[in-house]
Amino acid sequence: MIFSLGASAQFFNSWGLMGGGTLAKHKFDYKEPDVTQKKKNRLGFNVEVFAEFFTNDHFTWRTEFEYNKKGSIDKDSGDFKNKLTYLSWNNYLKMRTELFGGTPYLLLGPKLEYLLSQGTSSPTITGNFNKFQLSPDVALGWEFIVFTNVKPFLELHYNPDIGLNAYKDNNLAIKNRAWELRIGIRFASARESCPRVYK
Repeated sequence: MIFSLGASAQFFNSWGLMGGGTLAKHKFDYKEPDVTQKKKNRLGFNVEVFAEFFTNDHFTWRTEFEYNKKGSIDKDSGDFKNKLTYLSWNNYLKMRTELFGGTPYLLLGPKLEYLLSQGTSSPTITGNFNKFQLSPDVALGWEFIVFTNVKPFLELHYNPDIGLNAYKDNNLAIKNRAWELRIGIRFASARESCPRVYK
């Protein structure tokens, strides 16, 4: 029984909340004529809840659920706003190192998105975006040193559609691209509340 509880504690590391701004835009690829248009950025927002697992000093695994506003502003066809709302399940390998001033880290992993709503006014978008979308996400983060179990942090994410199109018809293919700036808090285990002793 004691071994089982210890193993569970080591497997589950921490959990947290975060949110921030999303700067997103679209790339329109036309077949006829053979033209690529990069649309203007649209500012949205994102909210996440996450959990981290394993207690390795340099590697952990994070899984999170995210509500995210993406889209673009189409000034090539007029002044049209394309609004997309996604709910996504994101999984990351977290690579971190502890320094005296804080803890920098790198996140790398896939993002599986489900389209909750679509409000597209560009005249060339005549159908629906894909309900599901799989894309990579990479992020740089910085966790601030505080000697409590509540750890504040900042993250910058880059999430481009690579390979798969978010939208496709006979003449048009569209890809998402988004930058996310997040701020959050992580509720760490009790053992992280005390300062590390460096030898």
